[in-house]
Amino acid sequence: MTGFLRRIVAENTHGLTARLAGTFVPTAEQLALAEEMQALGLELFERARATGLLRDDVTYLDVEFLLEFLAGVKLGNAARTAELRQRHLAVVIDGLRPGGRTPLPGAPPTWAEQTERWLSH
Repeated sequence: MTGFLRRIVAENTHGLTARLAGTFVPTAEQLALAEEMQALGLELFERARATGLLRDDVTYLDVEFLLEFLAGVKLGNAARTAELRQRHLAVVIDGLRPGGRTPLPGAPPTWAEQTERWLSH
């Protein structure tokens, strides 16, 4: 799972999501594709959770938003930005592991909240 997360951060796929959310109204087809992607992502997340290597109070969308936060890291040139994103990802990965943890405050984000940010202008 950590290799998968490192590749996602390296490709900056969540940077595009963070920049585009709320800038246009998705079509019905785009929303359907988002639902399909969410289902596939959730399936992958649950497989990772079944390994016992993820804290039990973290959700799929918690991880999605953490990846978006990492996409916001920009300092220096492209190589330095990539290096810092990987550094911060290592901190995030450690925080996702079970054991010796602080309980998470508040309720986790919902799919309705995730979808709403695309629909509101």
